[in-house]
Amino acid sequence: MRTFLALSVCALCSIANAQVHHDIVVVSGQSNARTQYANGIFDRLTALGVLENPVLFHRNHSGNRMAKWINGSAGSYVLATNFLTDFWNPDGDSDLQQFVAGIEADGDTWDVAGFFWFQGEGDTGSAYQRSLYFGRFFYMLNRIEAEYGLDHDIPFIVTAIDYNGDDEALADIGRTPDDIEEMRAVHFEIGAGVPYGATFDSRGWPRLDLWHVGSHDDPRGIYGPVMDLGSEEADMFVSLPVPASRADLNGDGLHDLRDIDLFVEWFTAGDPRADLAPPADVYDLQDVQLFTDAFLGG
Repeated sequence: MRTFLALSVCALCSIANAQVHHDIVVVSGQSNARTQYANGIFDRLTALGVLENPVLFHRNHSGNRMAKWINGSAGSYVLATNFLTDFWNPDGDSDLQQFVAGIEADGDTWDVAGFFWFQGEGDTGSAYQRSLYFGRFFYMLNRIEAEYGLDHDIPFIVTAIDYNGDDEALADIGRTPDDIEEMRAVHFEIGAGVPYGATFDSRGWPRLDLWHVGSHDDPRGIYGPVMDLGSEEADMFVSLPVPASRADLNGDGLHDLRDIDLFVEWFTAGDPRADLAPPADVYDLQDVQLFTDAFLGG
């Protein structure tokens, strides 16, 4: 009897100590990246059941330009306040670091499984800021990958911003329709630039005012539409192709000359898409070695 009880206790202990894996879904951006948007993404991903055990990490900052996350330019990027507060900092007390620490304290494992970004309205007023946006976005992801020791690129959905079509109200804040189109073009360039990312177009969605997705007539509340938008982005996310490896730069499932050509092109130009190995924003033999190992290993 004692033996049976001892075995039962050991079995219970084993179950209690079993590791759980957590797939962290990061949702961030400006005011449109609000709680309802994050919940729309997370609820849909959970319903689809494609992630092992999804957990939501959500932070947004109303009215902030990209420079509040990443400032500077290639070769001299700077981690700005929002990145240091939300994602990572040398002191180890950013919100995401503490989130991960909580998972590890329970003896569980984790990964950053996806990144959803709805931001850019604040950058529409500056051609200079827009010109740096592409590099800053990929540097942001590269830096997260490097600091958390991820062995893969973070798959992402970026939202192409838009406005409500009121050109006069747009002019009142110093923007033109062309400014909006240029910002949208950057968002589409980001999504089309890598196989593990995509751009979701927010054009045509109802807006409460100049910028914000929502409707006063929605029975769920004014931000009901942005929940639906988030849900549709989750559907787009799960349809992203899975590259054969980090060397499959065009995501066709093959390692071929096209991947080599892309890597050489990007590496020579200091393009963040070729920055495969830490440290971020440094193009050296570490990047070449990682690409070569992945290419030959596949």
